[in-house]
Amino acid sequence: MGAAAPARRAGGVRAAVAAALAWQVAVLLPPLLSGYACYAPLGAVIAVHPTIADSASAAWRSGLTILTGFALAVGVRRGLAALGVHRRQPLAA
Repeated sequence: MGAAAPARRAGGVRAAVAAALAWQVAVLLPPLLSGYACYAPLGAVIAVHPTIADSASAAWRSGLTILTGFALAVGVRRGLAALGVHRRQPLAA
């Protein structure tokens, strides 16, 4: 690991948190938009980590970041469900 490793790790953590937050916000949108919630974490990672196309290793790390963000989002969702906090139901048409 070089001197840049802590900076890369911090960038990865920042991107994972951005992906998790993007997912949590996207699933709360109205049904017309929440059907596309899977694109929110990808957009967040690309916005936070703009050098995604620079190398294959950056793409690999970005993929791991997306998976980590997804795992965090699922953990938060299950934690909230265990506490009795449920997702707002859409209004009937």
